Amino acid sequence: MTTFHLAQQAEPLVLISYVKPLLAFALLLAWGRAVTQFNKDAGYFYLKQHLFNGVQIACGVLGVLALLLIPIFFLGLFVCILFMVGGAAAYWVYRNGQAPEEERWKLSMEVFTNRVEARHHQQAQQAATIVLLNHDESPREVPSGRNPNAEAHELLQRLLDWAVERGAERMEVQLSAEKAKVVTTVDGVQFPQDVNQPKLVLKMVDYIKSSAGLDVEERRKRQRGELRFRSGADDRHLSEVITLGSSSGLTLTMNLDAHQAVNRKPADLGLLAAQVEQVKTLLTTPGRVVLIAGPHHNGVRSTLLSMISQHDPYMQSIMTLETEKRFELEGVDHNYLEPTVPAQAFNDKLGSLIRTDPAAISIGALPDASTARIVAQSAPDVRFYLPVRADSGFAALKVYAKAVGDAKLAAESLGGIISQRLVRKLCLTCRVPYKPDPAALKKMNLPADRVSQLYKSSGQIKVKDKLERCPACAGLGYRGRVGVFEVLVFDDLARSMIAANEGERLRSHLRKNGAVWLQEAALEKVVEGV
Repeated sequence: MTTFHLAQQAEPLVLISYVKPLLAFALLLAWGRAVTQFNKDAGYFYLKQHLFNGVQIACGVLGVLALLLIPIFFLGLFVCILFMVGGAAAYWVYRNGQAPEEERWKLSMEVFTNRVEARHHQQAQQAATIVLLNHDESPREVPSGRNPNAEAHELLQRLLDWAVERGAERMEVQLSAEKAKVVTTVDGVQFPQDVNQPKLVLKMVDYIKSSAGLDVEERRKRQRGELRFRSGADDRHLSEVITLGSSSGLTLTMNLDAHQAVNRKPADLGLLAAQVEQVKTLLTTPGRVVLIAGPHHNGVRSTLLSMISQHDPYMQSIMTLETEKRFELEGVDHNYLEPTVPAQAFNDKLGSLIRTDPAAISIGALPDASTARIVAQSAPDVRFYLPVRADSGFAALKVYAKAVGDAKLAAESLGGIISQRLVRKLCLTCRVPYKPDPAALKKMNLPADRVSQLYKSSGQIKVKDKLERCPACAGLGYRGRVGVFEVLVFDDLARSMIAANEGERLRSHLRKNGAVWLQEAALEKVVEGV
């Protein structure tokens, strides 16, 4: 009996509908928001606010009464909607009769579509991980929706996200009518990207060129510009953009944050402590030629800039002669010529600079042997910094001597050679120590009692006993590069050996004076765990 009464009491609770009150509440909430907007709109156009507020409230009250008094819920809901929509329609008609043509409300699919696109556009601004910047560092709108650059920005964003996270130095796009290739270089290692969509990549190239201030229609001539962008919350980047066309297709190169190499001190380049002192000797000795040697993309330009930046441009006349306009040093007189300028025109310009009696000149490249002879003849009075594409200091010496064409003149003009390589640095977050094999240490001329452990790359860190991708290097195991150097400082005895082509005696003499060869400098970095 007791169980029967409990069941009777529970039955009404089961029959209560949760859907109907929610529908009624949602309808009233929507009506309330609409009435609030009508009130603001009426105030903006100086319409009869009190009158139409009263009409809306009356319609709302009648609607609620219909909802409560009509026994069939959905019929009452329908009548309620009629009252509320009727009040809104009355205001709509009256309002459009008073408002200017361009401000009238229109009920069309286009209006709805525009509102949806506006909402999506706002969401795109908030969700963007890459935002292009104007020259004044103000952000540009991220293209979205039907904007023709939306797909191009999405692709550029994907590529730059990958590059920035790993500290890439360069991204190169090679494009033809049939195929597209994008290669990102991180710490000197090339990583191909999966983007074989020529039409989309061409859109991205045009988008980059336009954003960098280049002529989009020009497909053949070499162009250079700058692209500024922000990644994440406020991580700002400056990319040098270079485009060049040929019969085989179009190439676009983005050198990411290359300006960071400007104004580095020699100690920041990776020189050993003893080598820093040798470089100071070179810098404080007036006149003569200092060769900066290394393969392509191995930091030769950064070292050139570092050397020339150590001279005081406000106490001395410091100049550069270059065929690429890239980054400038404060106070230095930068002189630029077109890359295609004839060698004679280059030499004429160099001669005119020498006649102004500068203290130092950095030359971006040697067009031909006659340039080297001009430099060698002027070396007693002017310090020259010259880049040489060579694998070692002694190889650079041979290249320079051959270009000058006179062994004695070449020897007399030389002050020293800085040869270098860029090597990958182990990620300090995830590198793994290990005990080296004594036999391997012996081959590298490293004493086993001095080296108790070395390090190797990993790309993973342990989080709660589980290996995960290292966030610092994005799983590569390396982060950044550092220079490895060979510094050769020539005294009078060394110059006489160069003139006499006595290579072995020269090597021995430089060794006695404290020269450290490239391989030895690299092994020092290994022992340091770099």
